[in-house]
Amino acid sequence: MSERIVVVGAALWHEGRLLAARRSAPAELAGRWELPGGKVEPGEAPDAAVVRELREELGVDAEAVERVPGSGRCARRT
Repeated sequence: MSERIVVVGAALWHEGRLLAARRSAPAELAGRWELPGGKVEPGEAPDAAVVRELREELGVDAEAVERVPGSGRCARRT
């Protein structure tokens, strides 16, 4: 059985605009849009993980204010 990897992402709205980034690498994902986020560390709460990722990736202090329910989409690496 493969290891389960939990990730979080954030939708940041400011003055009617959504922050998103267009990927350049890897090649198979180039040109696709993504929201800031990353992996949840072992023992870390998802809300804490998204705040940490925003600080690491964007240098911003944020607070998790609303969570979108559900497990999202699952993908398996082979």
